[in-house]
Amino acid sequence: MASYRLYCLDAASHIVQQAEFEAEDDGQAIVVIQHYDDSTDRELWHERRKVIVVPARRRDHPNPSHIATRTD
Repeated sequence: MASYRLYCLDAASHIVQQAEFEAEDDGQAIVVIQHYDDSTDRELWHERRKVIVVPARRRDHPNPSHIATRTD
């Protein structure tokens, strides 16, 4: 098992939440971070290596299922 750190960042890139956990590999660690707050940018680190940056899910865009379509 490897140790990973997750940082949730605000709009100014300040850490607002931090979590440490263990995972078998990068793939499993990426799955784990999907369960954290998606309203902030997230950085996943393994030791000194940045594994991935996951941008915040922006709530200001409409969900495509809510867009009206013509039926005529």
